[in-house]
Amino acid sequence: MFGKGTVSVKEVIIFAAMKIFWLRFIVCLLFTFFVQEATAQRQRFIEKRREIIRNDTINYFYKNYNYGVQDLYNPAYVIVNGGYDILQLQGYNREVFNFNWRLNTRNVINNLTNPFPTISEIGWGRFVRTEVFPLNFTPNGSQWIPNYFLHFLGSGMEYRMMTEWYRHHNMPVPKLFSTLTILSAQFINEVIENKDIVGTNGDPIADWYLFNVAGIFMFNSIKVNKFFSEKLNMADWSHMPTVNFKDYTLQNSGQYFIYKWYIPRNPKWGIFTRWGMGTWAGVTYKLNDEHALTVSGGAKSHIFKIVDEAGKVSTTSLTWSAFLAWDKNNTPLATLQLS
Repeated sequence: MFGKGTVSVKEVIIFAAMKIFWLRFIVCLLFTFFVQEATAQRQRFIEKRREIIRNDTINYFYKNYNYGVQDLYNPAYVIVNGGYDILQLQGYNREVFNFNWRLNTRNVINNLTNPFPTISEIGWGRFVRTEVFPLNFTPNGSQWIPNYFLHFLGSGMEYRMMTEWYRHHNMPVPKLFSTLTILSAQFINEVIENKDIVGTNGDPIADWYLFNVAGIFMFNSIKVNKFFSEKLNMADWSHMPTVNFKDYTLQNSGQYFIYKWYIPRNPKWGIFTRWGMGTWAGVTYKLNDEHALTVSGGAKSHIFKIVDEAGKVSTTSLTWSAFLAWDKNNTPLATLQLS
């Protein structure tokens, strides 16, 4: 027997049983809640993923038109224009079949596989200011401009457009094939730009490891694709490459990207910019729902030059240029460039 003020064994057992019951009840409630919430989260994730996949099948840049650049567009078109883009400059030999591929390929690979010694020879501060961040605006130190507008935005947009092309032609893993196409074009570009340099060449490092890769990753975003295709009307307006079989030279290669931002209050008029071997700015006027005329002017890259023999830092001289275009549904039908 318990004394006065004590609790009997029966009461202790009942209290313990009730405690265990309520503890299990609360645990079951929490478990049920978390299971239901996890199931709901999983269902929301699945629905969101389905929506992303549905949106990802939209062609933001490749429209499969049977005219203009869209009619010419294919992997070879991208590789030739992107890879041999710099042949537009004076001082480059367009006899691509006589090009010293072994020497230049080996030197680019050596610099890409040993980036840190190369950057150290150029100088980390100089490399960051001229190649990576927009901190130098001098003609000899603005290598970051093509890095951002061609290797970052251009390669990214081209990756998305090439993905759409492969998907339209029922190729398996279109993103993988698109990545290989873009990186092939960019590698050839670096090899051609090496121009028989043996030793340090810092130009490929920022292009390859930072901007090309970052652009490809960024243009996997649906929001990014919608913004650049629908708001800025970004498009590939590259050249039509040809081979002169008389001397076996490659002519008219060149990769160009354009942007059009139409004024909300007066949507017939738009601000136009063109980026490639040079920069142009001007205006676009819509003739109707399909056709538009563009007038622009700017600076065109002219002559390749080395501005630092030690680090083999390169740039180009500039000359004036005017650019006129007639396009249909944002793909050029006729262009005229004066310089």
